Amino acid sequence: LWFDEGYAAFAAGEWDRLEGLRLNWQIARGVRMDLADVDRALRSDAVDAQTAYALATTAVLLLNRWGGTQGLGPLIDRLADLPTFDAAIRATYHLTEGDFESRWEREVTSRYGLLSWAEAVGLFWALLALLLVSLVGLRRRRDRARKARLDEGWIVPEDDGPTA
Repeated sequence: LWFDEGYAAFAAGEWDRLEGLRLNWQIARGVRMDLADVDRALRSDAVDAQTAYALATTAVLLLNRWGGTQGLGPLIDRLADLPTFDAAIRATYHLTEGDFESRWEREVTSRYGLLSWAEAVGLFWALLALLLVSLVGLRRRRDRARKARLDEGWIVPEDDGPTA
């Protein structure tokens, strides 16, 4: 099921930056699923299913990257000819389904998670901070010029000391 749903999302072009950011948040929160968990979650409530769809898509994207310029073509051709998904993975990528799963889990934790989420969100905050610093600088320059104009023509008396 995870391959079917992940392939559907991949083929429809549904994976975008927002999905990646959502997945980063889920992984940062500690959500961990193997492919069997993804299959179960795809049949469950909306919150778990949303994360499962994103994870299924990342698995298909990994297989697509491994396919190089041919993408998923060789795997899909072998799925039609071979009796199991494991046999098709073995014939296409020379890995067992378990090996693929462990490599996919490492890929998900290295590519997505707290650091990636902070990096994506951090870019937003860095740009916002840069904008605020430049606005403060503009404001100070404008205020300096206004103060200079207000001070023109004023004579400030010398301080004679304290009065009694």
